[in-house]
Amino acid sequence: MALSGDPQDIYKTDAKVKEIVAEDKHLHHWLDMARERIHFQGLPARICWVGLEWRQKLGLAFNEMVRCGEVSAPIVIGRDHLDSGSVASPNRETEAMRDGSDAVSDWPLLNALPQYRQRGDMGIAPSRRRGGDGLFATRR
Repeated sequence: MALSGDPQDIYKTDAKVKEIVAEDKHLHHWLDMARERIHFQGLPARICWVGLEWRQKLGLAFNEMVRCGEVSAPIVIGRDHLDSGSVASPNRETEAMRDGSDAVSDWPLLNALPQYRQRGDMGIAPSRRRGGDGLFATRR
Protein backbone atom coordinates (compact mmCIF):
# COMPACT_ATOMS: atom_id res chain seq x y z
CA MET A 1 0.00 0.00 0.00
CA ALA A 2 1.39 3.38 -1.01
CA LEU A 3 0.99 5.80 1.90
CA SER A 4 1.71 8.64 -0.52
CA GLY A 5 -1.59 8.05 -2.29
CA ASP A 6 0.33 8.14 -5.58
CA PRO A 7 -0.43 5.20 -7.92
CA GLN A 8 3.04 5.64 -9.45
CA ASP A 9 4.55 4.33 -6.21
CA ILE A 10 2.62 1.07 -6.67
CA TYR A 11 3.64 0.85 -10.32
CA LYS A 12 7.27 1.21 -9.20
CA THR A 13 6.89 -1.56 -6.62
CA ASP A 14 5.21 -3.72 -9.30
CA ALA A 15 8.27 -3.21 -11.50
CA LYS A 16 10.55 -4.14 -8.59
CA VAL A 17 8.56 -7.34 -8.02
CA LYS A 18 8.97 -8.25 -11.70
CA GLU A 19 12.70 -7.52 -11.50
CA ILE A 20 13.31 -9.59 -8.37
CA VAL A 21 10.88 -12.44 -9.08
CA ALA A 22 11.90 -12.54 -12.74
CA GLU A 23 11.05 -16.16 -13.48
CA ASP A 24 7.41 -16.10 -12.26
CA LYS A 25 5.49 -15.32 -15.45
CA HIS A 26 2.13 -15.95 -13.74
CA LEU A 27 2.92 -13.25 -11.20
CA HIS A 28 3.99 -10.91 -14.01
CA HIS A 29 0.70 -11.61 -15.81
CA TRP A 30 -1.24 -10.82 -12.62
CA LEU A 31 0.59 -7.53 -12.09
CA ASP A 32 -0.02 -6.50 -15.71
CA MET A 33 -3.68 -7.48 -15.58
CA ALA A 34 -4.22 -5.76 -12.22
CA ARG A 35 -2.70 -2.52 -13.51
CA GLU A 36 -4.91 -2.62 -16.60
CA ARG A 37 -8.21 -3.78 -15.08
CA ILE A 38 -8.35 -3.00 -11.36
CA HIS A 39 -8.84 0.59 -10.29
CA PHE A 40 -7.55 1.78 -6.94
CA GLN A 41 -10.00 2.71 -4.21
CA GLY A 42 -8.56 4.71 -1.34
CA LEU A 43 -4.80 4.38 -0.97
CA PRO A 44 -3.22 2.61 -3.95
CA ALA A 45 -2.38 -0.99 -3.10
CA ARG A 46 -1.49 -4.24 -4.79
CA ILE A 47 -1.73 -7.80 -3.60
CA CYS A 48 0.58 -10.55 -4.73
CA TRP A 49 1.39 -13.83 -3.06
CA VAL A 50 5.03 -14.82 -2.92
CA GLY A 51 6.97 -17.25 -0.76
CA LEU A 52 9.00 -16.35 2.30
CA GLU A 53 12.29 -16.03 0.40
CA TRP A 54 10.75 -13.56 -2.06
CA ARG A 55 8.92 -11.64 0.68
CA GLN A 56 12.23 -11.08 2.43
CA LYS A 57 13.98 -9.92 -0.74
CA LEU A 58 11.07 -7.69 -1.76
CA GLY A 59 10.82 -6.17 1.71
CA LEU A 60 14.49 -5.22 1.63
CA ALA A 61 14.12 -3.84 -1.90
CA PHE A 62 11.07 -1.77 -0.93
CA ASN A 63 12.95 -0.44 2.12
CA GLU A 64 15.75 0.65 -0.19
CA MET A 65 13.26 2.30 -2.58
CA VAL A 66 11.88 4.33 0.32
CA ARG A 67 15.33 5.13 1.71
CA CYS A 68 16.68 6.47 -1.57
CA GLY A 69 13.49 8.36 -2.49
CA GLU A 70 12.53 6.18 -5.45
CA VAL A 71 8.99 6.15 -4.03
CA SER A 72 7.53 9.28 -2.47
CA ALA A 73 6.42 7.85 0.91
CA PRO A 74 6.60 4.65 2.98
CA ILE A 75 5.13 1.45 1.58
CA VAL A 76 3.05 -0.89 3.78
CA ILE A 77 3.66 -4.60 3.32
CA GLY A 78 0.79 -6.66 4.70
CA ARG A 79 0.36 -10.29 5.63
CA ASP A 80 -2.76 -11.78 4.12
CA HIS A 81 -5.31 -14.26 5.44
CA LEU A 82 -4.09 -16.75 2.85
CA ASP A 83 -0.57 -16.57 4.27
CA SER A 84 -0.53 -19.61 6.54
CA GLY A 85 1.72 -17.84 9.03
CA SER A 86 -0.37 -14.70 9.26
CA VAL A 87 -3.10 -16.12 11.47
CA ALA A 88 -1.05 -18.61 13.43
CA SER A 89 -1.15 -18.19 17.17
CA PRO A 90 1.06 -19.83 19.79
CA ASN A 91 -2.15 -20.78 21.60
CA ARG A 92 -4.07 -22.10 18.57
CA GLU A 93 -2.66 -23.27 15.23
CA THR A 94 0.85 -23.97 16.45
CA GLU A 95 0.08 -25.12 19.99
CA ALA A 96 1.62 -28.46 21.00
CA MET A 97 2.99 -29.28 17.58
CA ARG A 98 4.46 -32.79 17.51
CA ASP A 99 7.78 -31.61 16.16
CA GLY A 100 8.19 -29.22 19.10
CA SER A 101 8.24 -26.13 16.92
CA ASP A 102 5.59 -24.21 18.86
CA ALA A 103 7.80 -21.15 18.84
CA VAL A 104 7.76 -19.12 15.64
CA SER A 105 10.76 -16.91 14.99
CA ASP A 106 8.71 -13.80 14.29
CA TRP A 107 6.33 -14.02 17.29
CA PRO A 108 8.09 -11.14 19.06
CA LEU A 109 7.61 -8.96 15.99
CA LEU A 110 4.02 -10.08 15.41
CA ASN A 111 3.22 -9.41 19.06
CA ALA A 112 4.97 -6.03 19.11
CA LEU A 113 3.17 -4.59 16.08
CA PRO A 114 -0.34 -4.60 17.57
CA GLN A 115 1.01 -3.50 20.94
CA TYR A 116 2.74 -0.55 19.28
CA ARG A 117 -0.36 0.31 17.27
CA GLN A 118 -2.55 0.05 20.38
CA ARG A 119 -0.13 2.06 22.53
CA GLY A 120 1.12 -1.07 24.27
CA ASP A 121 -1.99 -1.69 26.32
CA MET A 122 -3.85 -4.47 24.50
CA GLY A 123 -1.35 -7.10 23.34
CA ILE A 124 -1.99 -9.35 20.39
CA ALA A 125 -5.36 -10.85 21.39
CA PRO A 126 -7.70 -8.18 19.92
CA SER A 127 -5.67 -7.88 16.71
CA ARG A 128 -4.91 -11.47 15.80
CA ARG A 129 -8.53 -12.06 14.80
CA ARG A 130 -7.98 -9.76 11.83
CA GLY A 131 -5.52 -12.25 10.38
CA GLY A 132 -2.51 -10.05 9.85
CA ASP A 133 -0.73 -6.79 10.43
CA GLY A 134 1.14 -4.47 8.11
CA LEU A 135 4.84 -3.85 8.13
CA PHE A 136 6.15 -0.47 7.07
CA ALA A 137 9.08 0.20 4.77
CA THR A 138 10.31 3.54 6.11
CA ARG A 139 13.25 5.90 5.71
CA ARG A 140 16.14 5.49 8.14
